[in-house]
Amino acid sequence: MLRGIRGVKHGMKFSIKMNGETSKIRWEKYDAKGWTEKGAHKYGRLNERSWWEKWGEHYDGRGSVLKWTDKWAETELGTKWGDKWEEKFFAAIGSRQGETWHASLSGERWSRTWGEEHFGNGKVHKYGKSTTGESWDIVVDEETYY
Repeated sequence: MLRGIRGVKHGMKFSIKMNGETSKIRWEKYDAKGWTEKGAHKYGRLNERSWWEKWGEHYDGRGSVLKWTDKWAETELGTKWGDKWEEKFFAAIGSRQGETWHASLSGERWSRTWGEEHFGNGKVHKYGKSTTGESWDIVVDEETYY
């Protein structure tokens, strides 16, 4: 731990790892009051294939949490896909939302978006739709975790 201004303890961890055609950057930042930020960015390429994955978490030290991820890839045939989501919570009340998609070299596309609203009382509103016509909009009994 490092000694900071006015004796507040804080710290940071940071690492970079490169291996041929891939790299990974990872970090953690924190303070004595519970504030924390964590994350990673990973990238890779081999011939005509490439990808990335990014994620992060943020805790404010007072109960609020933000988490997210973003993934993307492309194959040697030109097919691409991605997936991302985000969640925000405080005291079991919050939301999650995301999107998954796929695109072929011929231009054919598919995607699905979704979301959840957590009310903090055991009820969760779930909704979403896709390009194939599926859709949902329901309220279920479900515990909240984050």
